[in-house]
Amino acid sequence: MRFLNAIKAHKDIPLFVLFLAGLFLGIFVLSAGGEVLLEGTGLLDESSLYQMKYTSVEGSGFLAYVLGKRLGALLGIIMIASTYLGVAVMYLYTGWLGFSFGMLLTTAVARYGIKGILLTAAMIFPQYMFYVPAYILLLRSGVELCRTIYFPGRASHTFVGNKKQEIRRWIITFLKVAAGFLMGAMLESYVNPKLVIGLLKIF
Repeated sequence: MRFLNAIKAHKDIPLFVLFLAGLFLGIFVLSAGGEVLLEGTGLLDESSLYQMKYTSVEGSGFLAYVLGKRLGALLGIIMIASTYLGVAVMYLYTGWLGFSFGMLLTTAVARYGIKGILLTAAMIFPQYMFYVPAYILLLRSGVELCRTIYFPGRASHTFVGNKKQEIRRWIITFLKVAAGFLMGAMLESYVNPKLVIGLLKIF
């Protein structure tokens, strides 16, 4: 309840701040856990890299998998954002994204040093050029949707016009997110595997 009261009391908590908080928490947790936690995860270990290096990726099949994952997240966030807990969940999810990236980056550096940074960059390029703005728009819109429905006094958008116009505005917003996910998924399926496999030759 205290977290919900904080959401009501403040008009906006920057999502970037929450992402950074999660990022630093992920780095701290893995660093504090040391080798025990590092080995326990099995993340980016030699066995994983070996499988990545010699796995043949079938583009269309992988695209269907990635699209299902991204569009599933889109639909899930829209559904949750339309509930009373929408703002809280958007904040927690943003922090989780930062936490996950912090864990990934710290693991890569701990295992492979400078090459780990290159590996992390290769794993997220070029698809995250589309995923990042899509997620930013999605999470911000999720926060705004929840506030528009349940906390109109805290919403930055004021309802103007009829209900059909308002629904159309939200549909256009989420279609933009879907388009970003589609472009990112295509790059993740057809371009990124070649970059990652090429980089793994130096490991």
